[in-house]
Amino acid sequence: MWGMNPQGWHAANLLLHAVLVYLLCLAFLKENRRRYAVAALLFVLGMQTFVYSTVWRGDLALWHHAFAQDENNAQSCNSMGKALMSRQAYEKAVEYFIRRFSAGLFGGD
Repeated sequence: MWGMNPQGWHAANLLLHAVLVYLLCLAFLKENRRRYAVAALLFVLGMQTFVYSTVWRGDLALWHHAFAQDENNAQSCNSMGKALMSRQAYEKAVEYFIRRFSAGLFGGD
């Protein structure tokens, strides 16, 4: 689960939202609707936070995930290059900088 591709993240998101809808539907069938609805919302948002905490575990993981989502994003290319440079992986960083400028991606920072 932690090394998911973008389709895996999308599937996990859809599953969490489906669980939220299911729990909210159950909440409206119960007497204490508000309590169940809040519990369902907190559960699903908590699980989603847990799933996405793996993306935020470090700058390389974050920018790798962002780059996998959209390879034509200037911000992702540039930030991934900077993160690799900070780890002295200069050859790999140059690949991301070249990709940014060869594709005409001049947005971002």
